[in-house]
Order: sequence, then structure tokens, then C-alpha cells
Amino acid sequence: MSNKVLSSGFFLILLLLIFNGCVENDVREPRIIYVDDDYSSSTPGWQYDRFDSIQDGINAVAENGTVNVYNGTYNEVLSINKSIHLTGADRDTTIINNQIVAKKS
Repeated sequence: MSNKVLSSGFFLILLLLIFNGCVENDVREPRIIYVDDDYSSSTPGWQYDRFDSIQDGINAVAENGTVNVYNGTYNEVLSINKSIHLTGADRDTTIINNQIVAKKS
């Protein structure tokens, strides 16, 4: 009886270790990001694929991914150091005040 308990316990621990490694290694950068100056910590996807700052969205998106920026005024200096698609909802109502620094290394 005690051998079965030990075997079951060992098997359970082994499964937990394997599962934990899979989850940890399977975290990927999102390919599509949404930015809205009205988003907050109560927004589903907050700080994963939903941000209130364009720079945070740029930092989080995968290489060659897309950052979609909703209408609003964003007062920030942007630094882009990877290939991305940066799109605004509307040229007249999606406003970035300050500057954009693009660097490809």
C-alpha cells in the first residue's frame, strides 16, 4: 500500500514540475496590442495586450506585430527599436504629442 502512495505522490510531483515548466516557457509576446488612453487596470488583458500608453504597447508587442492606437491624445516620447506596425484609429483624433525615436539595431 505504501509503495502505491509513494508512486502516486512521485507521479503527481513529476506532473506538476512538467506542467510548471511548460507554462513558464510558453509565455509569448502578443502579436496584436491595443492602446487606449481610457484603459485601466480593470480592463481585461491589462498589461498583456491592453495598455494606456503607446510606449508600453510597443515594448510588449512581438517583432513585426501591430500596435493599434485608439482615439486620444498621448503625451509621450516613443522609442521604437524593432519592426512593428503602428496604426492610429484616425489621423485627426489620434494625437501623439512629442516625438518618435526609431532605432533598428
